[in-house]
Amino acid sequence: MCKRITALTCLTACVGWIGAAHVRADDVKAPALRVGQPAPEIVLHKLLHAPDGAAVSREALKGQVVVLEFWATWCKGCIESIPHMNELATRFADKPVRFIAVTAEDEPKVQKFLEKQRIKGWIGLDSGRSTSRAFEALMIPRTVLIDREGKIAGITSPEQLTEKQLHALLAGKPVEFKPEAAIYLEEYIEEALQHDVIPERERLFELAIQPVKPSKQARGTGTPGDFVVEAGKLRDALALAYQVPREKIRGSIPILEQTFYIRHITKMLPPDRAMRMLQESLCAALGITVEKEVHDVESHALKLVGDPGPGLKPPSAESECRFEVNTIHAADRPLKCLALWIETRINSPVADETGMTRHFDFEFTWDPDNPQNSIKELESRFGLQLVISRKPEEFLVVRYAPDP
Repeated sequence: MCKRITALTCLTACVGWIGAAHVRADDVKAPALRVGQPAPEIVLHKLLHAPDGAAVSREALKGQVVVLEFWATWCKGCIESIPHMNELATRFADKPVRFIAVTAEDEPKVQKFLEKQRIKGWIGLDSGRSTSRAFEALMIPRTVLIDREGKIAGITSPEQLTEKQLHALLAGKPVEFKPEAAIYLEEYIEEALQHDVIPERERLFELAIQPVKPSKQARGTGTPGDFVVEAGKLRDALALAYQVPREKIRGSIPILEQTFYIRHITKMLPPDRAMRMLQESLCAALGITVEKEVHDVESHALKLVGDPGPGLKPPSAESECRFEVNTIHAADRPLKCLALWIETRINSPVADETGMTRHFDFEFTWDPDNPQNSIKELESRFGLQLVISRKPEEFLVVRYAPDP
């Protein structure tokens, strides 16, 4: 398929025994980008193939139709779309239509690609991914149209954009596109039918829950629409499903320590709806309830002391989290990710109170035999303090559901 999921979750991966997940929790909870709303601000690190002094602010683009194309050099579907987008850019070269191809990759990689493949229009380098996040470019290629009043006019894939639609936007008329879900379904069916037998992980929908014997090779992935747990305890599965650390799952019922095989695949639902369906399915199938409760507990807070330390580096790679026993390797991740990971090392809630929304690259090892050394390293390398406090914390309490 031409679409690729690009964002990686640290939050669900920090549960401890799972691998990488594909949708950030903060992205799942963010309000959807909708047609008719004012477009978010476009913030780019640098513009290539643009005149000196060119700007992409709302004021600078006022009165123009803007075609934002989110892409990457490694994305096959993006590359296949370039000729079509170049043709449109040529046809509207003398019109107030601004084509901006936005990528989160670094400049040397983009420049090398452009030596072999020309892209007409401006190239925007989104090194901090702020624009990609603002326009919800979790899957690429993704085309977002902004009308002459600065409002979102359409969200689609590049092959759906036509000359007729651009003329309509120039005339101040609304345009309609086939829903992204319909485009995805058509692509999915086309690709699926190329197989004699559709691979299990490529099924359109599946739900399976069954008890299994404990295993040393418990594994799980926490993508809302592609959720698989193999021989994992229910406590861990619920932590994944509700996007919280396992330490936030409480309850005395023995089923919490039972191991299960759980598979929940749904290709068509958006992440938030897929997550709700997974949560409701687990509760219904296992006869349990999961309720939020607040308890006064000893906890920790991660605080910033002065400026970020040298161990917190500017993002330089694709967003991801990797784990090696007591070590976290993070690229383009918020400090919330580090706080949640430390929770799993000390078995106590850790709140991110740094006030930092920026993303960083970092690597940190927790020494379970000498935790004070790790706490000192947090301060010396990252400029962070781990402070003990006592305050109300929200937990998920699991009980058996009462008889109807």
